[in-house]
Amino acid sequence: FENFQSNPTKNKKRRIGQTDDLIEMIMSFPGMVKLILQKKLNNGHFLKIKPEWKNYEKITISSNIKDDETYSIYSVAVLFPWANNIINHCNFIELDACFKSLKPYCFSVCNGIHMNESYPMGISICPTEAEILYQIYIDLGLEMNILQEKWNSKSLLSDMHPSLCSFAENNCKYHYICQRHIYEYFGSNSGLYCFVSKVLKCYSFIEYDEIRLDIIEHCKVYYKERQMLGKTDESFMIKYKALLEMLSADETKITSKWHYTHWAIWSRSEYGISTCSNHSEGFHTGANKVNSYNVNFISGLSNLLKKVISHANSIPSNHGKSLKAKCKKFREYIISKLKEPYSKLDSFCKTTCNCGKGEYLSSLYGSRVVCEHMILQHCMEYIEKLSIKNIKRKEIILLILEMDEDTPYQKLEKKIFSIKKEIIEEFHIKSEDHLNIEELIKSVLKCFQLEPGPGI
Repeated sequence: FENFQSNPTKNKKRRIGQTDDLIEMIMSFPGMVKLILQKKLNNGHFLKIKPEWKNYEKITISSNIKDDETYSIYSVAVLFPWANNIINHCNFIELDACFKSLKPYCFSVCNGIHMNESYPMGISICPTEAEILYQIYIDLGLEMNILQEKWNSKSLLSDMHPSLCSFAENNCKYHYICQRHIYEYFGSNSGLYCFVSKVLKCYSFIEYDEIRLDIIEHCKVYYKERQMLGKTDESFMIKYKALLEMLSADETKITSKWHYTHWAIWSRSEYGISTCSNHSEGFHTGANKVNSYNVNFISGLSNLLKKVISHANSIPSNHGKSLKAKCKKFREYIISKLKEPYSKLDSFCKTTCNCGKGEYLSSLYGSRVVCEHMILQHCMEYIEKLSIKNIKRKEIILLILEMDEDTPYQKLEKKIFSIKKEIIEEFHIKSEDHLNIEELIKSVLKCFQLEPGPGI
């Protein structure tokens, strides 16, 4: 029967509330909604206000609106009923704007991030990326008893747009800059990019302090070469001065966005804040797919909200996937290193390490995660019992990791049996060492099977 329906009817039935009426659709949204109107404009969505709409408790319509006159929508914001619980428990907040999915408006999704997993708290829509796109969450939150102090206790991770910088300064504990946007700011084709990359990858202030003075000298040489070629235009000089601020440690004012506390990994390690705002970026990519370029405002808003709610519903089943993906990358990295002819197994079996990566990852994922230098430390007691040459020990570990990688869905018992059989046959392991081989396999596999902490 659906095949005989007109496209408008199909679109209507796909919407939240199955209606052509924006307010009726909004009444079906979970949580609180704030609608701000302005005088009718040539672009944007416009509508007439019915008197009864002003009596709806869950919808706040801006004042000074006359009944039965046509107005354009200035902004729409939705704060979900679970937002209070999220802001109480999340590590930090991510915000960003997207311009593609709901033209001529832009929208944002307010995400609370906990253990590197995103929990959407609300969405907002405005004609352009201005501070009101984000401030509206706080204004609406007050109507849900989410006090200003709760926002003040959370840090913000975002790009460097002036509206986000202003919002963070006025409302958040601290503002951390997304490293990917810093890379984009300097440009991958810029000669400054390699210098920026070195400092952004530092996991401790000590590591940063050891290399920054050398990088400053290299930067000065590079600057002089550009100067001789007449290639020191205004754009280059702005970026060059920004890099020098990044390299000047506490000589740079802490209020500057280029002070290391805003962009460095070690400065965010204690609070479990990720290097990049990937959660917001990833959602924008998904939102762009559900809304075609010619979708109307009501259908687009419905699709957007359904996408957010679908993500929220999938959180329990997705819990731990982020940590699992990190373990997979760790395993791939160790395999690639062990394949190098001059690599040593001992490089991954240290009992202590000061690189700072383990502390950062543990804070980020809410579970004990060690760096690559220590990842095989608990396997040493079984490795040392093997009465074979060191090169063969490395090959055994490599075989275990490669077979584990090739059989991601195999049951653990069967996997251990298969790997053990392969090792015994290939390396001619004596019968008295068979039990030790089995314990070694279990130990190696366990290094890459970390359990996440509890979600929100």
